[in-house]
Amino acid sequence: MSGNIGANPTAYNYVDINGRVLKTRKPPQNDSRIKGMMLFGSPLCHPSVMFNKRLIGMDLYYDNDFKHCEDYELWTRLYGKFKFGNLPDVLLDYRIHDKSVSRENNELQIANKVKAINRNLLRPRRSIRQDNITISTILDQKDRSHLFFQMAYLIRKKLK
Repeated sequence: MSGNIGANPTAYNYVDINGRVLKTRKPPQNDSRIKGMMLFGSPLCHPSVMFNKRLIGMDLYYDNDFKHCEDYELWTRLYGKFKFGNLPDVLLDYRIHDKSVSRENNELQIANKVKAINRNLLRPRRSIRQDNITISTILDQKDRSHLFFQMAYLIRKKLK
């Protein structure tokens, strides 16, 4: 891992309950693209993440106020402190099933995701609601250096 990268996840496979590969996911490897996608969800697969403890230091903890999306809150909190990377190698099989935490607690995850965005990514006195991630939200970020990638992501998503 490069000396200035604080968190480095890998590519991964989605597998079914029988271990059959359903899809391979290769997230972006570029820091700007990773951070650009972060406003819309987690571009990092937490179980595959390797951390640079020297860079992260005391910031490597889960905030219990963000139940079922502690990892996403961690990524947003670390957003401006160092670079993110992604290894292109598949080093994880991520099992998908109907009883996953994400599927059973989706509403709470979304509410806590919005709370993490408001606290860690937006400028003071700005906030979004759960049903309103808009262009103005993108413009209200503390760090707007990733605007290009965010706009490209939204356009690509709209064209699909």
